[in-house]
Amino acid sequence: MKTLDYAGLRAEIKSGKAGGGYLFCGEESYLLHASLAALKKAVFGDSGNDAFNYLKLDAASERGVDLADAITQLPVFADRRLVDLRGLDIQHMRSDALDELCGALALLADNPQTVLVICATPYEFDVSGLPKKPSKLFTRLSELIVPVVFSRETPAALAKWASAHFAHEGVSCDPAVVRALIDRVGCDMYALSGEIAKLSAYAKASGGGTVTAGDVTSMCAASAEIGAYDFSNAVQNGDFSRAFYILSELKKRRTEPVPVLADILRCYARMETVSALAEDGMSAADIAKKLKMHEFPVRCCLTAAGRLGQDKLIRALALCSDADRKLKFTSIDGYVIIYRLLASLAAL
Repeated sequence: MKTLDYAGLRAEIKSGKAGGGYLFCGEESYLLHASLAALKKAVFGDSGNDAFNYLKLDAASERGVDLADAITQLPVFADRRLVDLRGLDIQHMRSDALDELCGALALLADNPQTVLVICATPYEFDVSGLPKKPSKLFTRLSELIVPVVFSRETPAALAKWASAHFAHEGVSCDPAVVRALIDRVGCDMYALSGEIAKLSAYAKASGGGTVTAGDVTSMCAASAEIGAYDFSNAVQNGDFSRAFYILSELKKRRTEPVPVLADILRCYARMETVSALAEDGMSAADIAKKLKMHEFPVRCCLTAAGRLGQDKLIRALALCSDADRKLKFTSIDGYVIIYRLLASLAAL
């Protein structure tokens, strides 16, 4: 079973051997997006883009996705093309849908002109248990494409990375100050990269060229870590103050609005499904088995659904569907649509 991390993928790209299919998964979205950019350059050259041969697909689209067709298409005036697939909820697929996915992925072996990247959120593909205890799903997919797991970096690795970024910006920062920055801001690399840019600009503007501990304290806001499921949990629990805060952080990190809206929609759809099964007389354990979920999140869904009631759940799903249509078919900024949606959900 071949599995790569960020360093392994970077080495594969530098060697010129990158190709086939990849499943990008894990919690560190900064490294995921950086790796996607590097892979695009490997396929398209320094421009990192090709309007004819870069195909971005949204599995949650109302029009659906024909992955087999996307894989077998030939490039236009080029040697290779890149297919970037988002919104594919692999973790909760029915067995027939999973079989169809694997059938499409098997086509990659005979279509070397296509490089496929499936970018999955932690909700869409859970990597817990790796590397010692890979799930059956992980094992099956790894026979067809290469999983690339972007785990959170250790504080020591982050300190080395942050020091290199400060040096690249042309300023100096003592290792103790770097550690203080990580302690204050947290281990999220998007948050750290923004603070490093801000501190570096200030150090150069002030003429000293050195970032101090006082700069970190006065200029960097202490930030609580945001876990993989914190946003959907906040929405499900009706904690919209927390949901609005996380949404603002996601926007700062340049997270695309489509998967954010998909998280909200899945949250309410899951509550409605669990609630309907419970009304049919199924226990939490039976529901968990049917939906291939753990029993604890099923019980949490039942509690949240009971708090809202069936009428509000139906209304919430209608609001989500309306927001989804606006996101796909209007020119309104995606985050404006989601902010308005959260406000409407909070008012239910």
